[in-house]
Amino acid sequence: MQDSFEHHCPHAKLNSLQSTITPCAGLTESPFPDSDLQRKKAGFDGVQRLDIVPIDSADWFRFDGERLPLLKQKDLLLESVPMHTYLTLPRAEAGAYELLEKVSNWVCKHQPEYFERRDDNLYDRTTGKLHSLDSKDALRTAAMLVAEDLVLLNRDSDGRYRLVAGCVCFPSNWSLTEKLNKTVAEIHSPVPELNQRIGAKIDLFLERMKPERPQARSNFLINFDPELSQIPNVYAGGPSNHPELTKENIGELLWLRSERETFTKLPQSGNIVFTLRTYQMRVNEISSATAKVIAELHRTIPEQYRDHYRKLDTHEHQILVEYLEHRAQLGIVSLS
Repeated sequence: MQDSFEHHCPHAKLNSLQSTITPCAGLTESPFPDSDLQRKKAGFDGVQRLDIVPIDSADWFRFDGERLPLLKQKDLLLESVPMHTYLTLPRAEAGAYELLEKVSNWVCKHQPEYFERRDDNLYDRTTGKLHSLDSKDALRTAAMLVAEDLVLLNRDSDGRYRLVAGCVCFPSNWSLTEKLNKTVAEIHSPVPELNQRIGAKIDLFLERMKPERPQARSNFLINFDPELSQIPNVYAGGPSNHPELTKENIGELLWLRSERETFTKLPQSGNIVFTLRTYQMRVNEISSATAKVIAELHRTIPEQYRDHYRKLDTHEHQILVEYLEHRAQLGIVSLS
């Protein structure tokens, strides 16, 4: 019998947060992950490949100048649109508690200046909040310790991994309501030919994962929407009738959106933790090295895939490629 989903959040009327959720700006430290993107294989072939690399456990989460603004946004989103940001199935309970213990141990070890254990609680000095480590909302509690969104994948009786729980506040035009209880292949089905190309490799990668050996990958896309949280039915999704793009205004109007994903297997429950850290930057602020990688993708992407990765017509696509190639030649260093 299929689990019914539970949400342990106060009911709140769905409303637009467009005017209250804004990109983090004016920070002294820009954490945009240029080095992650520059390690990717260039071109369209680099999009549809696993491109996953081992990481040190100390790099599981990233603490930077955007963490506090992002936690404030999480608080607001979880209160305002709980059914879109935090969902869990009953069979995720064991994994959620194991994840909370693992995250709390990680932050105490790697960020001791920020956290202090107090009996069965964890005190965050930066937010002033005391988090219960016995919380019935273990996954949500874990997600409020770090800037990343958190998702749990559980292996079903057929050996397929399914999304069984998540606290996701900053997705790129998807929501937990449409992904909950789906297999990894079903989750990826909207991406053109992805399952045909690498679906079997993804399943094999998840099957062979070992505890305490975290892995990571990065991806990116270009869009018109400056909002970090792009949840369908909550936001309009950027301007539907965008201004005409020219070589003079394209860098100001378009945004580079990057997602850093990590994968970690929990030793007791066998669940796989998927973390997602989303970044955005105006195209006219990206470094020349990053511009070179993105230009190569957009130069080589087949026409039938363009609508999925970016809503640009053929003429706008050409303007983007030329703009990025010019920026790549300028030798502009990263602002981060």
